[in-house]
Amino acid sequence: MDKFCNPSFALCLLELIKHGACVRCAFRLTGVTDISTYRAPVESFKPLLEKCRDLVSAHATFCVRPVASTSVDDLLSDRICTVCLGTLQLADSNEAVEKIAKPMRAADYDFDDFNLCITLPLSTIVRQHMLVNFVNLELVPLHVSIPKSDLDIKDAMKWVLAQYICREFKVRGRNNSEFRINISYEHADTEKDVDFLKGVDGVVPKAQRRNRYKRAKSDVTEYSVSQAGLVKALGSMSAKAFFELRGTRTPPEAVATVPDVNIQFEREPTFLTGSYLKFSRSLSQTPWMIDGTRKGDASVEELIADPIQPHFKALSHKFHTAGREDIDVRMLGTGRPFVVELIDPHRTNVSQEELDAIQHQVNDTNDRIQIHGLKIVDKTYFDKLKEGEESKRKSYCCVVWLSRPVDLAEVTVLQDMKDIAIEQKTPIRVLHRRSLAVRMKMVHRIKCIYLNQHFMILHLLASAGTYIKEFIHGDLGRTIPSLGSLLNCESDILQLDVTGLFQKDEDPEGFESRYLSNVTVPQTALV
Repeated sequence: MDKFCNPSFALCLLELIKHGACVRCAFRLTGVTDISTYRAPVESFKPLLEKCRDLVSAHATFCVRPVASTSVDDLLSDRICTVCLGTLQLADSNEAVEKIAKPMRAADYDFDDFNLCITLPLSTIVRQHMLVNFVNLELVPLHVSIPKSDLDIKDAMKWVLAQYICREFKVRGRNNSEFRINISYEHADTEKDVDFLKGVDGVVPKAQRRNRYKRAKSDVTEYSVSQAGLVKALGSMSAKAFFELRGTRTPPEAVATVPDVNIQFEREPTFLTGSYLKFSRSLSQTPWMIDGTRKGDASVEELIADPIQPHFKALSHKFHTAGREDIDVRMLGTGRPFVVELIDPHRTNVSQEELDAIQHQVNDTNDRIQIHGLKIVDKTYFDKLKEGEESKRKSYCCVVWLSRPVDLAEVTVLQDMKDIAIEQKTPIRVLHRRSLAVRMKMVHRIKCIYLNQHFMILHLLASAGTYIKEFIHGDLGRTIPSLGSLLNCESDILQLDVTGLFQKDEDPEGFESRYLSNVTVPQTALV
């Protein structure tokens, strides 16, 4: 509070208030940074202002200013601040607080902390610059100027509003909170305050100005303004140049209304992970649409995510997986990892016991998929899931047909092959959605279960992204080599299962012992 004992500070403070600023804006513009000062009720400012007026009245030079004899009651009048337009001035009023609290109660979010994000009319930037420059020019004869301050209206507003939100909802403010309260103010009465600056370089984004030759000069007011460009332009403009451009040297005009306020809430996504097994050969991973027509009555995504979303009261969801299988391919083994990204969840305090119950709900209401390991994770897990999508190895089981009789000796030679490098052009069946390219893949191991001269069961270990169907039938020569070319015959795939997903350097547990022993001739086929 040492500032309030300084006559020059006192004069600047009173002059700002006299020419339209509210007390809180005057504090801001003169460099007062004590949070408790802004949070104090307006009535408590009266003794401070009386002290400042007495200092100015007693000063040999400053006493000539009219403000030295202005009553404090006049300074604390109910007029709307010409700088903040009442947003900071009335931030602690019951009406302002209830405008935030009421929709927050209705939105019914559970939250432990919050982050306030405030958007103000651009006219507040221009009006603040106008008032500071006007008062500084008025005080030039007294060799006094307003001390430079970087305290923004929004920061001071957060100090005032946060205390009421914390008290009302028993929470705390935190800048990196996942729950954001977005408060946006618009003021139609002062929208045109910025128009006279739209011809200054940088105020209007270049993208708009490139097409200015198509518009009449009178249409310049239709351009939108860049806030960063406006602040930069004003910062490099002298007071004299500013008022010459404006056409008159006056403080900001009085306003009769406060801005309209729009309040919205949003929360960062919540991520759930688990693994799914798919037992159906007629279930797509995501909803399948062809020419606007739905194919199939369900999908893996819908069977998993739709029951989860209501528990978190989320607006919507996104479904992510480590790769995907075709609609007619089963996903077995330990399952395929997935992440459900819940958009704007209103509820996040969900216990593991409740997640276990959700998992049982998913598993008990269908016989086409099962999930396990459902838990909440952070976004870093999601990033790792996508990173590992192409770095895994996968094991497969498939039933194949051969066009010519093949004996056990030929099959033994095939099984002895390791790390078969293959070139795969984008398969014909996916060319409509994937770019044409040649992809280098690897079939690491092959295990054959010989059924008869024309049928086999193959267990394969291959690099992620290998098109197994195309490796079997060759895709009209687009996959080289293929099973058919290795056995010098035509071949086709009848059924396919994914049986495991492994990290690139991970030794697939049991794969060698289970599948890579000698050629076997089973009594029945595993399909």
